[in-house]
Amino acid sequence: MTEKVLVPASVRPFIIGTGGRNLKAIQQRSSTKIQVQKKEEAAGDDADDSSKPDYDAGEEESTEVTIEGDIDGVAMAKAEILEIVAERTKKLSVRLSHVNPDYFPYFAAQAAILAEGKDIKIRVPSLYKDPGDTLAPAITLSGERNAVQETKAKIEESVQELQRSYGSATTSIPKRQHRFIVGEKGKTLQEIFDITGCVVKVPPAEDPSDVVTLVGPRAKIGEAIGLSMTKANSIILERIDVSKAHGKNRGHARDLTRYFQSARRLHDIELNNDVQISVPSFKELFDENIPEVAYDIAGKTDESVKKARKEIVDLVNSIPPVCVAHLTGIDPLLHRHIIGYKGRNLQKVKEQYGIETLMPDETDGPSDIVLIHESKESYEFGPEESEIKSALDSAVNFFEDIRTKQADLVTKVLTIPATKHKFIIGPKRSTINALTGPESSVYIQLGPNKDRPSQSDDITEDSVIIRGPSAEVDSVAKKIEEIVEEASNQEILNSFSVKFDFPKKFSSQLIGKGGSNISKYRDELGVKIDLDDEGTVTIKGIKSNVLETQARIEALAARLADEVVLRLNVPIAHHSALIGQKGKFVKRLEERYDVRVNFPRSDESENVEGSDFMPKSKDEIVIRGPSKGAAKARDELLELYKYEADHGFNINVTVPKKALSRIIGRNGELINDIMDTTGVKIDIVRKETDDDASSIAISGTEQGIQKAKAKILEVVEEFEQFATQTIDVDKRYHKVLIGNRGATLREIVLLAGGSDDVSQQRRIIRIPPAGSSDTKITVQGNQEVVAKVINEIQRRVAELESQVESVIEVALEKHRFIIGPGGSTKRSIEQECGVTLTIPPQKATSKEIKIQGPPESVENAKARIIELTTKRERNNGPKKPASSGTTGATQSEATP
Repeated sequence: MTEKVLVPASVRPFIIGTGGRNLKAIQQRSSTKIQVQKKEEAAGDDADDSSKPDYDAGEEESTEVTIEGDIDGVAMAKAEILEIVAERTKKLSVRLSHVNPDYFPYFAAQAAILAEGKDIKIRVPSLYKDPGDTLAPAITLSGERNAVQETKAKIEESVQELQRSYGSATTSIPKRQHRFIVGEKGKTLQEIFDITGCVVKVPPAEDPSDVVTLVGPRAKIGEAIGLSMTKANSIILERIDVSKAHGKNRGHARDLTRYFQSARRLHDIELNNDVQISVPSFKELFDENIPEVAYDIAGKTDESVKKARKEIVDLVNSIPPVCVAHLTGIDPLLHRHIIGYKGRNLQKVKEQYGIETLMPDETDGPSDIVLIHESKESYEFGPEESEIKSALDSAVNFFEDIRTKQADLVTKVLTIPATKHKFIIGPKRSTINALTGPESSVYIQLGPNKDRPSQSDDITEDSVIIRGPSAEVDSVAKKIEEIVEEASNQEILNSFSVKFDFPKKFSSQLIGKGGSNISKYRDELGVKIDLDDEGTVTIKGIKSNVLETQARIEALAARLADEVVLRLNVPIAHHSALIGQKGKFVKRLEERYDVRVNFPRSDESENVEGSDFMPKSKDEIVIRGPSKGAAKARDELLELYKYEADHGFNINVTVPKKALSRIIGRNGELINDIMDTTGVKIDIVRKETDDDASSIAISGTEQGIQKAKAKILEVVEEFEQFATQTIDVDKRYHKVLIGNRGATLREIVLLAGGSDDVSQQRRIIRIPPAGSSDTKITVQGNQEVVAKVINEIQRRVAELESQVESVIEVALEKHRFIIGPGGSTKRSIEQECGVTLTIPPQKATSKEIKIQGPPESVENAKARIIELTTKRERNNGPKKPASSGTTGATQSEATP
């Protein structure tokens, strides 16, 4: 028979293997003929329409694999090929370069939602793009293949919706104000998007256009234009052309600008005035087609901008052309000598002559060195012109002896095969860096410089160009020749080789998955290994390493020769327990005994009898490895099977589908707690049906299963008995129902038979916060408890509504008798009489004590207060005759 399989083109080399080894091994084991479509052929163009691909490659390019042989052989070869595909396509990375960058901010905001609960990373470029970034922006998705494909589909669906709902508009804003719309690293662009949902696109810096484009929801574009205008005009901007100073000397303005940047003089002005100063780029400074050298000053206030402008003018005026000199014609190779070790020469010139030295950018600009004399005093009171000239001349003379070394610069060209240039470079350029150290004036170039097309035709790929002082050039040339000779000798040293036979039937184990075993030998011992189709192994390298590799490979052959295949029958129902969670138990066996354990596949047709290592039935487990290790692994599996057979019980419990979330609990807390406390395994059998019931599978010991079932049914019963009711209660009674720190609420719940757990009590009764206008109290939980709680709240509210408020006057000095030590007497009256007493603070002048409660309770409290004050009077001894027959307390009443 013939079967065609479509696989991702990226997996093609792993199916074939190095030199076709993987493909040959599959053909030998399955006795089939396999053809893998070539790269240049279009995948699937000539495929039979009836053949269904075994792998959904999505938009990824596919390759067709054709398998010919008998039914069993084709099935075996197909299984091995798809196993390689599965291993190599677990992860997927997709770059959505076709998504319009205008939509990036939308997807950046949605990234967390799109990735929730998935093994996927979503990277969305920001609105701001660095000027030097030339890579086309794109959304990238990486992670588990199905998650990536699903997310990609959702993004593309959203793109179509955005295309329908988005519009665009343009407006003109002066070019120099564009940076205020962008903000620092795009912060203002992001702010505009956050407010309006619109993207603002400004032209690149090199584009002189003033046109700004806005893209986003059509209803919001007008708002975005207005906000962009506000941002652009929120900063005061002023331009000053410093080239107009000193007789419109543009070259001098250019030198000053470079110096100000180097010495951070403009930075100081920015800090002092809270402004931003923008100057021309290095390229613009040296572009003679640009007549001006203009600075842009941006600030939040007119005052700060004008002050900064004055400081710039003063700074430019303080350094006239007489304060500047140029050193020309000095070879860049000598610049390090001008600078000196760690800048010592430049520092010496600064300290002795007051001269700042501005070194050129050797990669972009001319090689002139600029010397600047900047007096610390104002120009009017600074040094005379003759003094400045003398200081500059002294600095020039200081560097003059270095110029003389330029006459000794020579160029030497060595011819060394380009294949050996790697020895001159060394790992991570370490060798060439050592040859051209910080104290050296030597320059080394390997092969022709592509940036200098005018160089001599004598320079070839084999050329090594050395330039510098003659003595140093000779020394470096000699060192290079020694390095190359030594490396060549090392190559000869690495030429030792051996050949020996390795059993052909074990070739795949020697190679390893994807060549991993061979690579391990190469990396660890630094040798080259080749295995041909006849089983001949060739090892080349340093003799000692070659012999060590040979010994290891021969030891591997001996171990493989001792390898056995053991088969044991275990009912498939127990296989998951033997495998362990995520294969934990099997992996431990394989690592401990150096064996491979193979369980049957879920598809019985894939359990091919033709392979030594494939199970022949759904119950068979195959162990392959060293004889002793395989026997020990078999014994452990059988022992575990016996235990599982004695303890492996399972049942299914039917529960309402709506109760599942309650059984699982928040983040799985409840169901995990049930499994931990009962020692069972619980699986939710999810079925895509309209049934109201769901099934829960419980497996473990018989006792553990019964306990878990009881707990689950208890949760279901609680769910079915769950009720929610609301009651409208006047806001003035809410605080009383809560009580001191929730004491009254807890009392109500306990009286109704509710839980004594504080956190559960809070969930049973929910009272709106104090600042809310809501008057409804929500009660939820067991139906019976909810009913009792409602009744109790109603009873207490009725009681509160029947309360009255009365006032009794008591002499201030007697308030302490009613309060008692630490308020004990007051609390006693309130508890015994069932009222609330309000006694004025100690320093108050009011004699009134308020009593609130049921009418009868209020009267009892009054009597108690009168009794306390009268009793205190009698106990305090004889009193002076009163002018009238009044007692120590008077009273009045009021109802709320």
